[in-house]
Amino acid sequence: MPKVSIAMTTYNGGKFLKDQLDSIISQSFQDFEIVVCDDCSTDSTGKILQEYASNDARVKLYFNEENLGFKENFEKAVMLCSGEYIALSDQDDIWLPDHIEWLVSNIGDNTIAAGNAQLINTKGEKLNILLNQTEDFHFFSENKNDVLEHILFCKNPFQGASMLLKKDSIQKMLPIPKDVNFHDTWFACCACMMEGISYTLDPITLYRQSAGSVTKHIKRSHFQCIKDRIGSVLKKKPYKTDRLFYCRALYERFINKDEKNTDAEHVLRKAYFYHQSLLNNKNKIRMVLLIIKDYKKIYAVKSYEMIFSRILRILGV
Repeated sequence: MPKVSIAMTTYNGGKFLKDQLDSIISQSFQDFEIVVCDDCSTDSTGKILQEYASNDARVKLYFNEENLGFKENFEKAVMLCSGEYIALSDQDDIWLPDHIEWLVSNIGDNTIAAGNAQLINTKGEKLNILLNQTEDFHFFSENKNDVLEHILFCKNPFQGASMLLKKDSIQKMLPIPKDVNFHDTWFACCACMMEGISYTLDPITLYRQSAGSVTKHIKRSHFQCIKDRIGSVLKKKPYKTDRLFYCRALYERFINKDEKNTDAEHVLRKAYFYHQSLLNNKNKIRMVLLIIKDYKKIYAVKSYEMIFSRILRILGV
């Protein structure tokens, strides 16, 4: 049995697939299998996969009879893995040579190990910006409840394609709830409800951006954040969130009815109340006070520089 299984999903990824497969095969850590689930590709993806499988017995192919969609296809790939650890892989990134080695060496007693990513364009050229910078994730807390709070209140900085999971934790994480859209966000939340996450701000992945997503990932200045927030308030854009789904699903999956009042339960209840209040346009002063009190922890920052734009969101919805 290989120590690491790499769960890769593909769908019409022929343009960049060879780059990713080559980067995996040339890893410094070699005790792995590559489990690929193709979701009914119509381009050259299938031919490329067959070529690599014929040259390397570690590549195991599964072709879906019908299109499952991104989340369900990843879930299928993970279930087919046999290794002690499972690394998640997209079809168009490039793994740095020590990607797997760092993850395996640093997962320790944690449920997940994850690393940062360097953004690149479609030509493979570095964009001089890291994924954590685009996500406003400036420091990592060793407290798993602080990390859970950041994900549920703000955003998920842990990219699935830079993530390693313990095989024995998968049964608790699956199936992924229907209303949860992103598998990596769900896995990260589950890890925080279990033994936590090991993380490095050093990049272990080259994260390829499409032409349309490059602008989206450019880091905005504090002034631009405030300007955008004011524009959102003036346009009276409705508040939208999927975090209520996460809170409910995590509570049902992990909170033991006989062991309530845990730190994790407190985070789930607080996040649920926060998002529900914003959706219903209620409890604004209480929400502002909550943000001021826990701002640095919630937004993973070391200063209060961006708090004005956050308060605008609360008062403006």
